[in-house]
Amino acid sequence: MKAFVCQVNTKPNLSIPLETFAYEYFGNGLKQTSGTLSGAPEGVALIDVLSPTVEFDLAAQIGRVGGEAQCKTIYKRCPLPYNELISLLEGRITPQIPIN
Repeated sequence: MKAFVCQVNTKPNLSIPLETFAYEYFGNGLKQTSGTLSGAPEGVALIDVLSPTVEFDLAAQIGRVGGEAQCKTIYKRCPLPYNELISLLEGRITPQIPIN
Protein backbone atom coordinates (compact mmCIF):
# COMPACT_ATOMS: atom_id res chain seq x y z
CA MET A 1 0.00 0.00 0.00
CA LYS A 2 2.86 2.43 0.74
CA ALA A 3 4.27 1.84 -2.74
CA PHE A 4 0.87 2.73 -4.17
CA VAL A 5 0.59 5.91 -2.09
CA CYS A 6 4.10 6.90 -3.16
CA GLN A 7 3.37 6.37 -6.84
CA VAL A 8 -0.01 8.16 -6.67
CA ASN A 9 1.86 11.22 -5.48
CA THR A 10 4.04 11.25 -8.59
CA LYS A 11 1.03 11.56 -10.91
CA PRO A 12 0.09 14.96 -12.36
CA ASN A 13 -3.48 13.80 -13.02
CA LEU A 14 -5.49 11.38 -10.94
CA SER A 15 -7.99 9.44 -13.03
CA ILE A 16 -9.79 7.06 -10.68
CA PRO A 17 -11.44 7.51 -7.26
CA LEU A 18 -8.94 5.21 -5.54
CA GLU A 19 -6.04 7.45 -6.60
CA THR A 20 -7.88 10.58 -5.47
CA PHE A 21 -8.71 9.02 -2.11
CA ALA A 22 -5.10 7.94 -1.47
CA TYR A 23 -3.75 11.34 -2.53
CA GLU A 24 -6.15 13.34 -0.37
CA TYR A 25 -6.25 11.10 2.69
CA PHE A 26 -2.54 10.48 3.10
CA GLY A 27 -1.52 13.95 1.96
CA ASN A 28 -3.38 15.56 4.86
CA GLY A 29 -0.69 14.61 7.38
CA LEU A 30 1.78 16.88 5.60
CA LYS A 31 2.39 20.48 6.55
CA GLN A 32 4.10 22.81 4.12
CA THR A 33 7.03 24.81 5.42
CA SER A 34 7.76 28.41 4.67
CA GLY A 35 11.43 27.59 4.18
CA THR A 36 12.43 28.96 7.58
CA LEU A 37 11.89 25.94 9.81
CA SER A 38 14.98 23.73 10.16
CA GLY A 39 16.42 25.23 6.99
CA ALA A 40 13.92 23.31 4.84
CA PRO A 41 13.55 24.59 1.28
CA GLU A 42 10.28 26.22 0.22
CA GLY A 43 7.53 23.69 -0.45
CA VAL A 44 9.14 20.79 1.42
CA ALA A 45 6.69 19.23 3.84
CA LEU A 46 7.22 18.29 7.45
CA ILE A 47 5.74 15.00 8.54
CA ASP A 48 3.95 14.54 11.86
CA VAL A 49 5.83 11.54 13.25
CA LEU A 50 3.16 11.06 15.93
CA SER A 51 0.41 10.59 13.35
CA PRO A 52 -0.93 7.06 12.90
CA THR A 53 -0.49 7.58 9.16
CA VAL A 54 3.16 8.64 9.37
CA GLU A 55 4.48 5.84 7.15
CA PHE A 56 1.94 6.66 4.45
CA ASP A 57 2.56 10.40 4.79
CA LEU A 58 6.25 9.66 4.25
CA ALA A 59 5.39 7.58 1.19
CA ALA A 60 3.36 10.51 -0.17
CA GLN A 61 6.25 12.90 0.41
CA ILE A 62 8.74 10.55 -1.26
CA GLY A 63 6.49 10.46 -4.32
CA ARG A 64 6.00 14.24 -4.42
CA VAL A 65 9.63 15.16 -3.92
CA GLY A 66 11.60 12.16 -5.16
CA GLY A 67 9.38 11.05 -8.02
CA GLU A 68 8.66 7.64 -9.47
CA ALA A 69 12.28 6.46 -9.52
CA GLN A 70 12.64 7.11 -5.79
CA CYS A 71 9.36 5.28 -5.10
CA LYS A 72 10.70 2.26 -6.95
CA THR A 73 13.98 2.44 -5.01
CA ILE A 74 12.42 2.81 -1.56
CA TYR A 75 9.59 0.33 -2.11
CA LYS A 76 11.46 -2.18 -4.26
CA ARG A 77 10.20 -5.06 -2.11
CA CYS A 78 6.75 -4.51 -3.62
CA PRO A 79 6.84 -6.74 -6.71
CA LEU A 80 3.66 -5.41 -8.32
CA PRO A 81 3.58 -2.71 -11.01
CA TYR A 82 1.32 0.30 -10.41
CA ASN A 83 -1.59 -0.93 -12.56
CA GLU A 84 -1.62 -4.28 -10.75
CA LEU A 85 -1.60 -2.49 -7.39
CA ILE A 86 -4.72 -0.60 -8.46
CA SER A 87 -6.41 -3.82 -9.56
CA LEU A 88 -5.44 -5.55 -6.33
CA LEU A 89 -6.69 -2.69 -4.17
CA GLU A 90 -9.95 -2.54 -6.12
CA GLY A 91 -10.36 -6.29 -5.57
CA ARG A 92 -10.18 -7.22 -9.24
CA ILE A 93 -7.21 -9.60 -8.91
CA THR A 94 -5.73 -11.94 -6.34
CA PRO A 95 -1.97 -11.75 -5.86
CA GLN A 96 -0.06 -14.72 -7.24
CA ILE A 97 3.01 -13.93 -5.16
CA PRO A 98 3.30 -13.11 -1.45
CA ILE A 99 3.11 -9.41 -0.63
CA ASN A 100 5.32 -8.18 2.21
